Formats: sequence, structure tokens, C-alpha cells
Amino acid sequence: MTRYKLHILAIQKYTPWNRELSDGEVKSIHKHCESLGYFATVTKLQILITDKQMWASHRDSRHLEDGRIIHSRYEVSSSQHASFISLYGVPHHGGEKTQYSSRDVEESITLQKMIAVKNQLKSIIREAKRNNDIIFVFGDLQDVPDNSSNFRYGQCKIPKHPLGIVKTCEDLQLACSIYKFLHTLDTPIISRHGSKGGRFIDGMFVCNQGLNKITGVNIVLDSGINSDHDLVISKIDLGMEDFVISKEKEEQKAFKQIMNIPMHIQAGHQHPTLMKQYIKDQTSGSMPNHIRTYKKLQMTPTMTSRKE
Repeated sequence: MTRYKLHILAIQKYTPWNRELSDGEVKSIHKHCESLGYFATVTKLQILITDKQMWASHRDSRHLEDGRIIHSRYEVSSSQHASFISLYGVPHHGGEKTQYSSRDVEESITLQKMIAVKNQLKSIIREAKRNNDIIFVFGDLQDVPDNSSNFRYGQCKIPKHPLGIVKTCEDLQLACSIYKFLHTLDTPIISRHGSKGGRFIDGMFVCNQGLNKITGVNIVLDSGINSDHDLVISKIDLGMEDFVISKEKEEQKAFKQIMNIPMHIQAGHQHPTLMKQYIKDQTSGSMPNHIRTYKKLQMTPTMTSRKE
């Protein structure tokens, strides 16, 4: 994330052969991310990593369907929020059939999962629209924006599934951001490579307001991680200003210690406080240091500035 200056990184299906992480492995991920200045949300099927600058504007998160869906809401301004919906779609073999009987659905685990994800996604997007949120839907969507040669090569012409994420987003009038930058990228645009070819299935769907906020798309072919997916980066300008501390106060307190304090703004409050639930969940001995640092920080405004 540091190399590419990412504020949010979503990783889908992060272990091979559907292996689940142990509690110790999950704690290790949290500890490692925190040491580098990031917060990690770890679910069965996704990991969402957020830097602390972005986390300062975080207001709510929820994950559904074993973590196939992670919905995070951020306060962009006093009157505007943004909904980031990270997804790991259900793998399928295309949408040859356009209609499904109730018996087909009952007999197919895949279809049941797809319907569940579709219904949850529709509910989240409709709620975000009612709240006038800026909407960003992204991740491993399992389908291409269209089956033209712009987004595939080889024997990978798989029909768009009528129950899939891409079709659901299109039905809810969200647009695929890749079309805005089609002229700036080499074609075919590919994000996932397989034995029979490749497809662009890691796109982003956004509302009209969100499309105006995206200023660029880049695909990193070799991110340094062994994966059949390339790293797709979307540059988004939400107009949020990075937190800046004055040099005078920074000299009185180690800035890194301050940024490592786990904070949260409670509903109806304007100022952040310590995350009580986060403290409760910790078993290591590092948390008391955060608490002491927080208390010292409260005294900083009343301290007399040092004279040179």
C-alpha cells in the first residue's frame, strides 16, 4: 500500500484451497497492519485494509455473506458520505440461462449464493442512494463489463450472468468506471489470467457523482504477490484533506504514537474518543501505552510552548 500510496486495499480469496485463517493468524495480520499505520478488516473471504488517514473519516462497517460483501461508510464532509462496497462475487460458468425455476434455485448452491449476494447488494445500494451517498462497488466481480475484445482474450467468452454483480449494478443504474479511461489503457484490458485466456473482472461500478470523482485507473501487472489477478488501482478524489498537525505541537509528542491511538467518532458526537470495543478485544500489553499516550495528548493544548 505504501509503494502505490493506497488508502484502501481489498484482497479477495486470500488463501489457497479455501483454507481459513486461525485466530493467531488473524491477530498477526491486525498487529502487523497496526505497526505500519493501517486497520485491517479480516473476514472469511476478504481482507480490507485502510490507512489511518482514511480511517479517521470512517463511520460504519458491516460484512455479510461470510465476508463476500464488506460495506464501509466514510464521512467526506459534514453533509456528504461515501459508501465503499468491496465484493468477492460467486464464481460461475456463465449466464446461458436467463430464467431459473424455483427447483433450479433450490438444487443449486451456487445460485442460492448468487441470489443472496444480489439481494444484499441491492439493499445496500438502495440504502446508500436514499442517504445520497457517493457509491463505489469494486472487487472480484466475476463478470466482464461486456464481452468485446476490449476486456478478454483467448477462450474466455463467458456470458454475463443475470444474477451476477455486474448485472445487478447495471440494473441499479451504476456505471463501470473503466469506460471513462478506455482510451488511456492498452487493450485488451485484463485483470485475471487463466489457462484458457484472460478477462477483466475486477472492475468498479459507481454512481454518476462517483464517476466524476475518479481521476484515473491503473493496472499493475506485477504487484510482487503471487496471484492470477493483477492489481487494479482507481485514483479517487473525494476532496478530503489529510490530517495535519502543527510543527509546534508535533515537537511535544511523537506523531507516530498519536496516529497509532485507535479512535472512533460515536453517533451524534463531533469529536473522536478511544475505541472501547477495540480496547476490550486486545489481549496484548501494548494497549495501556495507547491509553497513556491519549491522556498525555489531552494535556498538549494546555502545555506551554517550548522556547527556542
